[in-house]
Amino acid sequence: MNETGRLWDMEMTQSCREDIEAILALYDEATALQATKGMTQWPKIDRSRIEMEVDEGRQWKMTEQGQIVCVWVVAFEDPQIWGEKKDEPSLYIHRIANHPLHRGRGLVGQLVSWAKSYCSDENLHFIRLDTVGFNEALIRVYTSHGFTVLEPIVLDDPSGGLDVLMDAWDKYCDAGPPNARLAIAGSGELNEWLDQRIASAKQPDSIHKLGRVEDSEKRWLFENAKAVLLPSRFEGLPTVLLEAMNAGAPTVMSDVNDLGRLVTEPDAGLSIPPGDVDALLEAISTILKANDEQIMRWSTNGKEASKPYLWSTITEDLLEIYRRVKK
Repeated sequence: MNETGRLWDMEMTQSCREDIEAILALYDEATALQATKGMTQWPKIDRSRIEMEVDEGRQWKMTEQGQIVCVWVVAFEDPQIWGEKKDEPSLYIHRIANHPLHRGRGLVGQLVSWAKSYCSDENLHFIRLDTVGFNEALIRVYTSHGFTVLEPIVLDDPSGGLDVLMDAWDKYCDAGPPNARLAIAGSGELNEWLDQRIASAKQPDSIHKLGRVEDSEKRWLFENAKAVLLPSRFEGLPTVLLEAMNAGAPTVMSDVNDLGRLVTEPDAGLSIPPGDVDALLEAISTILKANDEQIMRWSTNGKEASKPYLWSTITEDLLEIYRRVKK
């Protein structure tokens, strides 16, 4: 930035492997900021995912005088969010992260100008952005650059994957009364459905519907469970997953939003494809057949892997960011 505070000419280029450390740092800073503002946070974005996006040519950067001031990732399809519109030739822009020293400088406007040029060159008809949660400030920025706000999309699995869980448990019970009990915590609009589904289960006496539980009760359940099963088809902020890992519970997690890696990379449990009954059945069998040594390994690894997501850690990371910025 020059003495009058105006932008120097920005350069938009594809990121390379040498940029990965800087990209990860910007994502960490963005997530810390989201936490302080009580916003829905991005899941932890690991190096291997960035490497893949860089190798695919989908990670981009904005530089000013050689310094990275903004990064983003592009895609050319997004059926989960855009549904029927997914077949329209479009450029989808995700995970925009500005350098903390360059926020409030109108970088989104620079990015939009680049996106319009990119779409013209590639014969794409639309530029599409989205926000996780109702981020009014960010929406105002987008609309100021000519974007139209569409109806919110509820990326939710009303059943929480309960249908998958119940079907998998029925299959597990095919051989007779199981050597474990299934406890289902939580309450909501599917209470009546769940009552009926339990009543029709092959081994209804093996299933315990707990309803809503307090935080202290939830912690006790996690600490005493053989495993925690999270077969959701959609997961935003993975709070329950991280709480279970922090309590030492081996976890079976649907690989939605790339969250399966939070479990598999530290070897803290198992990951399954979303909606896959047979995969969940296999995971349940694997967990229940595991010896004490394997259970302890999953438990210990989960506790360790969850530590960066504790509020105490996030707070310290944020303070360190501000110390770096102050320098």
